Amino acid sequence: MKKIVLASAVAAALFTSALSAKTYATVNGQEITDKDIQAIIQVIPGARFDKLTKEQQKKIVEQAVEKKLLAEKAIKSGIENDPDYKKTLETMKKELALEIWMKKQFDKVKVTEKEMKDFYNKNIQMFKQPAQAKARHILLKSKKEAMAVINELKKAKNVEQKFIELAKKKSTGPSAANGGELGWFDAKRMVKPFSDAAFKLKKG
Repeated sequence: MKKIVLASAVAAALFTSALSAKTYATVNGQEITDKDIQAIIQVIPGARFDKLTKEQQKKIVEQAVEKKLLAEKAIKSGIENDPDYKKTLETMKKELALEIWMKKQFDKVKVTEKEMKDFYNKNIQMFKQPAQAKARHILLKSKKEAMAVINELKKAKNVEQKFIELAKKKSTGPSAANGGELGWFDAKRMVKPFSDAAFKLKKG
């Protein structure tokens, strides 16, 4: 684990000069790219790396570095010779082969614009989507904290900007790093009290 801590420190040093590049750090000759970063932040709804603070971005890069080093350590341990590893890898190969093959088959199919319109008109119900809302929230531990935040928002000149600021500072939810942004969601995705309130709000 010492190597991981050391590499994280090195990554932090490299990070400042790599912010605007596609490569955020290099570990044992391996690059930390956008793909590695997205794998870390995809669990946060609506999160965008370029919208995070520099400190938050640095932590994400450090997590990507640690993940890369742990994967390297796993390979060096001989995990590739493990029966479970081989079985899982074989399954993944078959699934990937099928996915790529199907994509190539679909690419061969030519559909005219008229055929697409006719299909749509005959199957409109298939394309109907439930109403969606986009919102931010601040998750707090107590009613007292919630009231304090509400009072701060009432005094703010720019409520949206203040809301984002407070979400980053005070929210205990995973969306805090993104200013409380939850992205688009339908009524069934969130708990009912929150969904009911969100869908009753006016735009803005």
